[in-house]
Parts: sequence; structure tokens; C-alpha cells
Amino acid sequence: MTISYDEQQISFADVASAVYSNKDRPFLLGDLTFNQLPRTIQKFLLDTTELYSVTFADPEVYQEMLFKVRKERLERLRRNLAGVHRAIVIEMFKANSNASEEELHGSLYKLKDVLIPEWRSHLDAYVEELDALTWFEIKMGPLHEIQMAVYLEDRKDNIEQMLTLVIQCLLLKNESVKQELGIEGGSMGVSLFQNERMKGATNTH
Repeated sequence: MTISYDEQQISFADVASAVYSNKDRPFLLGDLTFNQLPRTIQKFLLDTTELYSVTFADPEVYQEMLFKVRKERLERLRRNLAGVHRAIVIEMFKANSNASEEELHGSLYKLKDVLIPEWRSHLDAYVEELDALTWFEIKMGPLHEIQMAVYLEDRKDNIEQMLTLVIQCLLLKNESVKQELGIEGGSMGVSLFQNERMKGATNTH
């Protein structure tokens, strides 16, 4: 579904465009000491995950811990986004051809100025956690240029995994709300696959 108001449009493709690529969010923590990290990242490493307070003698142990933490935080992101996804889908259904000009304007405002920024803030927070874990992995591992490239490629892959998950969850929420409201057909996805990033996400297993 694409909705218009004063030559403005919002579709799932627009929602997806609110997600940054790896290029939009470069990794900037590599040269920092723990005390130089942002407070939120220090707290995440020291208190939330307790990674920084543990001494790992075996590299395999901290690698297992990192994998576990990333998996848990991605699942937490999925849960946190459930309500936002529902609200996004409902507002997009509200803004249909039968909506009054006032109703359409209200839905567009809520989508562009409230819900999508809230959605984006959850993703920002998750990428900050990825950066914290990348910093930790760099400090725990060998410090040479080749290995750094591996860490950054892993970070890129993790951001893409996040993007795949959140778009798939948004699509699933779209379907569940359609069933809940008794809406038939797939009109909401008319412009969906015009966005190549989303097409790749929905084909990912």
C-alpha cells in the first residue's frame, strides 16, 4: 500500500529507507580505550552483559559469549519492535482511499514524525550494542589490519541481519493485522518490492 497527501507518499519502501546501511553508520570506536567509550556503551559492556568484568583465558569462550549476547539482543530488538510495527501497519491501513483529508494528514504525521523515528531509535540502540561488541572483540583479539577487516565485515553482516529481521517482522505484522481486521487482498504491498533491499530481506531464510 502507498498512501499520498499533498504529493507525499509513505509505503513499506519508505519505512525501509529509514534504515541506514553500514556506510551510514561507520564504526568509530576502534582506537578508544574503555574509559573513552560513550557511557551507554560502558554500561552495556560492564553491567548489561558483564563482558568487560570477566577475564577470558580461552578465546573460544568469549567468542561463544559474543554469539550468545548478539543473539539475545537481536531477539530483544524483535520484541521491542512488535508494538511499533503494529502501530505502523494500523496507521497505513487507516490512510486508505476512504480516509478524509484530516484523517490522512493525521496518519501521515504519526507515521513520519512519530512512529518511524521511534522505529529508527530502536535500531540505533541495537547498532550501538553491536559496536560495543565489535569494540570488545577487537580488544580481545589480535590487533592487526587483516583481523580488523574481518571484525568490520562481521559488523556489516550483523547490521544486514538486523535489517532482514525487522523487515520480515514488519511484513508478518502486516499479515496478522490484516487477518485481525478482516482485510482481504495484498494492496498494502503494491510498492513493497520496488525496494531492492526489502526484496532481498524477504527472500532471506
